[in-house]
Amino acid sequence: MPIRHRQPPGIAPTLALAVTTGLLLGPGRVLAESVTMGADALAQRQVDRQLQSMGGRAPELSTSWAEGDLALTVNVIVNRYEISVDGISEPVPLVLTDDGLIIPAEELRGLLVTNLSEALKDARERHHMRQLLWSGTATPATELLITLDASLPFSVTRPVLYTAGQEQFSDFQFVVHNPWLDRYTTIPSSLPSIGAPRPSSGEQPEKPPLSLTLALTDTGLTVFGADGATTVPCKSGGTCTGLDDYDWVELSRSLGLIKDAYPDHTSIIVVPDNAMASEVIVRAIDVARWSPIPEEDTAAHAAWQSSRRTMFDKPVMAGGAP
Repeated sequence: MPIRHRQPPGIAPTLALAVTTGLLLGPGRVLAESVTMGADALAQRQVDRQLQSMGGRAPELSTSWAEGDLALTVNVIVNRYEISVDGISEPVPLVLTDDGLIIPAEELRGLLVTNLSEALKDARERHHMRQLLWSGTATPATELLITLDASLPFSVTRPVLYTAGQEQFSDFQFVVHNPWLDRYTTIPSSLPSIGAPRPSSGEQPEKPPLSLTLALTDTGLTVFGADGATTVPCKSGGTCTGLDDYDWVELSRSLGLIKDAYPDHTSIIVVPDNAMASEVIVRAIDVARWSPIPEEDTAAHAAWQSSRRTMFDKPVMAGGAP
């Protein structure tokens, strides 16, 4: 479902120069908006401007139950044609081949997207300047908004995440559309941490660690945990034909049983195959985060919010290492 772009009323600038979305628009406007609107509303406006500037090439966002506010930070936008940063960087082109959408080989060094890496460096400097203008102090940006087309394959998303990680962005907010709230919201995620294993205390745990992992393939969903693996096949059998052919109800039931056994565990590693569309990844994370699956009726949404069960609400995206 294409998102409806809503343009809030503007606030006239009062000072001379500043950076917002990478353009020189005047710090008075930025400062006034930040006070009047709040960070989430201002970030909503920033994303709106970026997507509107793309016209018919703007990505169609995945729908989600997520409710997270948008951080006012650097935004990577990936549509079906290109990758851009803050809507202003020189875009990295995408190419449609017989094998699907790809990042051209000349743009890659391993998994690193070289021009994206440079654009993120520039964006970090803009973010630093903006913080200084607002508060007089600045800390390195570690959060990154990532706005993806719903149909984008993970083979494109994975190098984007890897490149962002190399530029010290460790916390990701995937921008989605919540149809009940009718606004942009975000799904928080991160890359797996890499390091030496912690030394053992010598004590044997009462039960093995969970290490919960959810694999997404074109033949179904597989949950890996301490007690083995459970596969939820496509409803139609064989290869899944789209988002609704995945058995989300059965996945929710299976994850609920695991939560019963490990009530204190909150994280889940999401491992999509290369062809997996963003909208399927988003739905899988939603189902892992909350139970039961909400009804599509808007009137029932408030009741679902108050009665839902929080399960594995700290998703970690696999694919951070080559």
